Amino acid sequence: MAQWGYSGLIQFYIMAELCGMIALSILEMFYYRLQVTVLHQKLPVYIKLSKFRVWLFRFSLVLIPVIATITFSPAIISQEEAAMDTWKKNPEFPPEITCYSVIIAATASNIFWLILFLYFFEIIIAVSGAVGPLIYIGSIHGIFIFIPVFFQFYALFFQLTSNDFAFVMLLSFAYHGFLSTCAMIIFTKPLRIRMFFCSRWTSKTEQQTQLPSLTKAITNI
Repeated sequence: MAQWGYSGLIQFYIMAELCGMIALSILEMFYYRLQVTVLHQKLPVYIKLSKFRVWLFRFSLVLIPVIATITFSPAIISQEEAAMDTWKKNPEFPPEITCYSVIIAATASNIFWLILFLYFFEIIIAVSGAVGPLIYIGSIHGIFIFIPVFFQFYALFFQLTSNDFAFVMLLSFAYHGFLSTCAMIIFTKPLRIRMFFCSRWTSKTEQQTQLPSLTKAITNI
């Protein structure tokens, strides 16, 4: 997109929207799985909270492009001023950081650190209140999603030239859903019991189907 003259800010907004869509798909997947596993709860508070979070992400994904469009012009001016100021304060940096397609991460912003603190605080609460199986399932998501996304952002700011490494990251991201589903079946007791009874019922049905055929064959002999 930089070769076509698109601003780095536009690229960042598109990347953020795509990451939000991935997060929304994961939240919806867990929401429907939660409806399957939580069957006998009189007050489905967790289901309501999960549904609220899904709708919050849906609303955010619609609202972010609107806010980005309204604030695009002043954001471009602020981005150019920040790039020029950064280059003047750090003469050892290459002059390419002042280009139109360069993204500058505002890691020194107070808002950034506040959001980061709240995010880690939420993770600590979730992990401390969760049981072991949920930690295992969350670890699979963390490994197979966070690592490819991290290197994607790294390639966005720096450079990665290994196609084999990119292919491995793509496979990791593509098959995380299958692996997390297997982990959820293994570590979630209601799903594990349901799958066990389904497999037993299937094998019993096959035996009942094969028995008349075998009896008929013996009779014919």
